[in-house]
Amino acid sequence: MDEAMDVDMDAMLDGFQKLQPGGNDPDFTIASESGREWKVHKAVLLVHSNVLYEMSTSNDYAECRLGCTVIKIFEDRCIDALVNYLYNPLPCVSEYISAHNAAHLGSESSINEHRTFLIDTFNLGDMYNVAGLKQWALDRMKDWLHALPDISCVEKVVDMCFPIPNVPDEMWQAIFDVGQTLAMRDMGYGIEEDDRLYGKHPSLDVLLANRIAKDNPIIIDDDEDDVEILLERLHLRGQA
Repeated sequence: MDEAMDVDMDAMLDGFQKLQPGGNDPDFTIASESGREWKVHKAVLLVHSNVLYEMSTSNDYAECRLGCTVIKIFEDRCIDALVNYLYNPLPCVSEYISAHNAAHLGSESSINEHRTFLIDTFNLGDMYNVAGLKQWALDRMKDWLHALPDISCVEKVVDMCFPIPNVPDEMWQAIFDVGQTLAMRDMGYGIEEDDRLYGKHPSLDVLLANRIAKDNPIIIDDDEDDVEILLERLHLRGQA
């Protein structure tokens, strides 16, 4: 039975390799606001996105009747990553980041380009229920954050994310986790720096309070005073 399933899986993957975007009689179109188009196959949409598949096959949707859906708000490179993922689930981030910014990870332009692309790609996957694309964007976010030169770069990431209303909780968690790792590594990073970093966004405040509570068990209620007490105990991070 297992061998038969392996054969079936290999056959399916081989079929997907043959069904490249634009080739072998595509039957649906994904377009961006810029006018760029990606010719895709409904069979591939069926596997990865129930949302896109229903839009492409149900006459209840104008997209089905037109044979096309226009994805708004998102940049072409994010839609390109989505389409590439549908056919080849391991796209490379370097394909979507400029060579200069890929080589200078600590620069503001590099941080801004990585942050924008990865968060927007995650949100695009969320919009069309492409779970694998969301996980890919989250994993690449973690890889990128770990590759940053030092904790000051994580501060830049927080500064750039703070004004954005659509940063997913999973991304904040990744930023927090990597920030904690780098803070432990950088010996000169202490209480004042913790306050500066984690006090900038409510999501980070909550994550820090939860971590302190986990590492230092105490009985707390669910009121703001108790959370404030935990946040005042930031020095415990260095002793955990």
